[in-house]
Amino acid sequence: MRKSLVWMSVLVVIVMTALAGCGSKKSTEESIKPEATVKESVKTEAPQATEAPQEEPVTLKLLHWVPYSKAALDKFHEKYPNITVQLEQVDAANYTTVLKSRLAAHADVDLIGSHPNPDELGYAVKLNSVTELTGSTFLDNLMPAAVTAGTVDGKNYGFAQGTYAIGVWYNKDLFKKLGIAIPTNWTDFLAASEKIKQSGIAPLVISGKDGWTTGYYTLPQWTALETETPDSLAKLKTGEGKWTNPEYLAAYKQVEELVGKGYFLSGKGALGITYDQAVQALQDGKAAMWIMGSWALDKFAADFKAFNVGVFPYPTNAADKKLVVPQVTDAVISGISWSKHQDAVKKFLEFSSTTESGSLQALDQKIVSTVKGATADFHPLAKEWLPLFEMAIPEPSSLISPAVANEANAQIQKLLLGGKAEDVVKNLQEVQDKANKTK
Repeated sequence: MRKSLVWMSVLVVIVMTALAGCGSKKSTEESIKPEATVKESVKTEAPQATEAPQEEPVTLKLLHWVPYSKAALDKFHEKYPNITVQLEQVDAANYTTVLKSRLAAHADVDLIGSHPNPDELGYAVKLNSVTELTGSTFLDNLMPAAVTAGTVDGKNYGFAQGTYAIGVWYNKDLFKKLGIAIPTNWTDFLAASEKIKQSGIAPLVISGKDGWTTGYYTLPQWTALETETPDSLAKLKTGEGKWTNPEYLAAYKQVEELVGKGYFLSGKGALGITYDQAVQALQDGKAAMWIMGSWALDKFAADFKAFNVGVFPYPTNAADKKLVVPQVTDAVISGISWSKHQDAVKKFLEFSSTTESGSLQALDQKIVSTVKGATADFHPLAKEWLPLFEMAIPEPSSLISPAVANEANAQIQKLLLGGKAEDVVKNLQEVQDKANKTK
């Protein structure tokens, strides 16, 4: 009996120990369960993304005379939110003076627009003010003429963003009524002009008061001359060529002939006609033709219906010579060499060479973009100019000394008053001689 009690006591101890062990195990499991849950949640929770470092905000200062496309600037900012382009638009009449003073002073500017001539782009290159872009791959996106416009002494410093053709705006309905075919040489042009004059309408209107517009009466001749005999204009600066030579005299003789035959609206009064008045005279039917660039598209309402408007090349050529269309490329965009934001400047220039930027520029400014593939569907009359662009040749006026170019416009104004071509070329040579001595 005693033995049984002992065994029972032992059994109770064993059972109690087992129960205690179970309780301890359960308690331990419960105590570690929350920790396991936390570990599981750590394993399944997605890692937080590391935020990219914010790029420093940059403001690029652009000096220009054209109303640069706001849509293009906004699109660039959308692509590069940290870069803002701030445009300072200067009046075109004072732009050369302002540009040269800013460059000479190393002003706080990052990008500039310039005319592709010695007085602006040439001056900037001479001062080492603009960054060289020779070999940049984005230049391949542009028309060759645009790259040529930004090239000085074989090195590239920018590209033209606008391109224009020079031609004859004309009244299609009047030509059809009078049975006039589009003239393709000088003799035919004079015949067409005479027929129009006999109908009681002025064949041509010229904005003689705005001297810059008169040079387009000789630009086709200079373009043809430089194409046939390269470096002809350059030789005027060295003295190897003379303005009194027959090829230059002939161009001014043509203007003298138009004046002498009474083909200009208002006769000598043409000297008082402005650019805006000239296009208005064409639109009002007072004149049948107006020699001007494709930029004048913005002077025609999209729904212009007074008559059907057309364009053809200004045929200053002889019947056995090639018909030439001068292509004007302007508004060269360049980066400033001392800009503190060279990377941002490069991004802007690259963006400006894209079809997206080119199309926005074309739409806003109503011009044909120099970017290959950019749309030209910005005006119903734009299609009239496309055949001229296909045959256009870069015009060479940048090769003419600035002082001589300014004098040439003034000399044509004298022709409108009855002056003689021989006196014109004589005066031009005198100005050229002075320019050559002060180089």
